[in-house]
Amino acid sequence: MIIKALFIILLLMCVGVQGMFIYLLGGYDPHELNKLLRMWEGFGIEIVPYTAFMLSITQAKAIWLIPKLNLIIGGMAIIKKEWHIGLLVLVLSFLIALAFVWAIYSPAMMISISG
Repeated sequence: MIIKALFIILLLMCVGVQGMFIYLLGGYDPHELNKLLRMWEGFGIEIVPYTAFMLSITQAKAIWLIPKLNLIIGGMAIIKKEWHIGLLVLVLSFLIALAFVWAIYSPAMMISISG
């Protein structure tokens, strides 16, 4: 029971991150997307190709299928008690969420504190 609850919480966290970044990068809220782009400009760096790619694919309406499918397949894994499918969905969901998080990162944004 505890493992099932932990699985649900982790899956919901990953899907939540995916949804948040699809919403942010997809331009569904233009003010938030503009804040992100101004942040990049504030560091004086150009948008890296990976971020440009993620910005382009999040414009597609079909991108919302990713978190929906994660929830559906994760729910089916819980109902059917298929732990290996559940684990696969959780790992894939985490990797997809990580890919979205990585889209707003650039090493050039890091501030050197060494002097």
